[in-house]
Amino acid sequence: MHWRQHVEPVIKSHNLPRFVVNPVVPLRYLTEDNRIADRVNLEYETWEVQDQTLLVLVTIYTFKVRIVENSWFQSLVSSLGQNPRVL
Repeated sequence: MHWRQHVEPVIKSHNLPRFVVNPVVPLRYLTEDNRIADRVNLEYETWEVQDQTLLVLVTIYTFKVRIVENSWFQSLVSSLGQNPRVL
């Protein structure tokens, strides 16, 4: 199965497409005074959490695919009599 077939449903089910296609990033600070005081815009904080969540999901999936497709891993799983698709 192509990576996109796995990742796309995750992105859509968590309402994250706007982070992938033409993302609109809110301003970190709404005013210069906020920047000086390091008062971060709440919309930016929300966006950043969702952005980092997406990054983690994609990273975990990518790592999982690399491990499962690795020949030494396949040999290990075969020797244990397990199905690698359940990982």
